[in-house]
Amino acid sequence: MSGQSSPHHQNIKDRPRTGANQNRAGSPITQQRVREVYSMTDGGQVGTEWVPRFGMLAVPRERAELIRGLFELAAFVADHPELPVPGVQASVYTGTGGWQAECGVVDQVAAALGESAVDRPDRGLYQVEAYFGSVRVCSVAFTTQSMAEFEAVQSYRGSVRPMLGGGSR
Repeated sequence: MSGQSSPHHQNIKDRPRTGANQNRAGSPITQQRVREVYSMTDGGQVGTEWVPRFGMLAVPRERAELIRGLFELAAFVADHPELPVPGVQASVYTGTGGWQAECGVVDQVAAALGESAVDRPDRGLYQVEAYFGSVRVCSVAFTTQSMAEFEAVQSYRGSVRPMLGGGSR
């Protein structure tokens, strides 16, 4: 905070915090040891240092596997800065219990995310979405009609192919 020219920050001193790294950087030796200890590529399976072991998580196995996969994806992204950053989306499945039950799941997800669900009758859906950084989380309930229309369009998938000229791939 010291060194900022904002009038709101001129009278605030950056005081040392007990137990904190007082110079904000740590010694070069400490920094090197931290890198050595926490490097995601040191020994074992790549990325496992970021990944909690199943025994450490007090959640059902299905959730632990999802959490582990997210940690492994994070480690992959960190280990491969030469690659483009992947787009990530998580969808919370609403089930097949009918419109009311599926909308109820969307409402539960909305409440957990602190968001409001949106009714889109023009598109035949009820949805909520939120972002954790660049990661999109959503839950969508579809009307029977909108799902039938989607499936009809998808039934042609792979049957219609454009004609490409000029040796294009």
